[in-house]
Amino acid sequence: MLDEPEISHIYFKQLVCLLKKNTETQNNKNILTSVRQLYISLWILYVWCRTGNNLESAYLSSEFAVLNAWDISKELHKNNGKENKFIIEVLVKIIRLHTQILFDFTLKLRPLIFNLYGVSHAINSSCSVDVNIKLFDILGRLSLAGLWMYFDLENLKLLNASEKELQLAENGLLSIQNLLKTLISNNPLLYTPYKDDHAIDISMAIFLLALNKQNQECIKAWLIRMAFMISFLFRRHGYYPNNIHDYHNLIEHPKEVTEDYRKEVTKASILYPMLAFFAGLFKSDEIYQAVQNICADYLPHCTLQLWYPDQASEQYFYNDEQPHGAAFANFYLTELDKENFLQLVLNECNQSQDFYELSAIKESCWPIIMIACRYYRLPLPLHFFKDKFL
Repeated sequence: MLDEPEISHIYFKQLVCLLKKNTETQNNKNILTSVRQLYISLWILYVWCRTGNNLESAYLSSEFAVLNAWDISKELHKNNGKENKFIIEVLVKIIRLHTQILFDFTLKLRPLIFNLYGVSHAINSSCSVDVNIKLFDILGRLSLAGLWMYFDLENLKLLNASEKELQLAENGLLSIQNLLKTLISNNPLLYTPYKDDHAIDISMAIFLLALNKQNQECIKAWLIRMAFMISFLFRRHGYYPNNIHDYHNLIEHPKEVTEDYRKEVTKASILYPMLAFFAGLFKSDEIYQAVQNICADYLPHCTLQLWYPDQASEQYFYNDEQPHGAAFANFYLTELDKENFLQLVLNECNQSQDFYELSAIKESCWPIIMIACRYYRLPLPLHFFKDKFL
């Protein structure tokens, strides 16, 4: 089924669910067997995909494998038994295989990125919605590749690695950041998110780019143009960001050029509060004013919200079996200046300490949280930005 990656991935997910059932007794031998079988299965799928020159199923399955392998083994980090050690070793191998697949995907993408509209054309669809959705998907994946590089660089520093190793890691990170900026500049559809949850991919890209202060002007230019393009699309009743999840309805958006329709498909948003947060983070009055104008002119009915992990998040973040997290929505963006809005967000982060109770955070394996956000379409916790940049 490699020519149908989504179907192939569904079958892999079914296999993973069967393997997880063997771990319900919390027997360490069963857990070790299951994670080993998961690792072998992912390797087999990866080899098949590589042979078929189509990594899509392997990539999606590697994300799902990492999340579920972590979910199976997360409690074992507290113990030092022999089997626990083997389980953690296999978990590390699964993560490394995921990053290998991710970087293979990036290498295939690299030649296209340097051509104007190269990636857009390679998506090979006459429907702009298909191109837009895939471009933001690629934006998220490329950002994740860079974030794993940054993770490795930080670990090398902790291990007192040689100057040569550190320089290679820094060069790799810089290369991915430059690749990301080129992807954005060469594919203008990345200035116009069609879906509200594209805020997730945008947030990951901004986190990666902001690791280098020299990228701040580039980030602000991207966000300013994005805000102006969104305003233009609202004004012209074009492909403005929406909450539509059904594909058939999405490609027909906007079905009606009416206020009632607009209200129906923009009931809530994580995109505009996120853009406003970045305006405060990078001290841009222009971005903040543009977002305020959008909210005042077109979205007075919209429930603007930010998302924070809650007490249930540790149980469900890695498997998505139940909804979790808490929405913060009791604020009026149009009535706050950017400094007060930024402080409001930071105060909520300080009140919401469940983020720091997530096992991936406690075990210093934070990219797993970003995988979960990308894969399950959860907003990126703003604690990442608070702890790194503020």
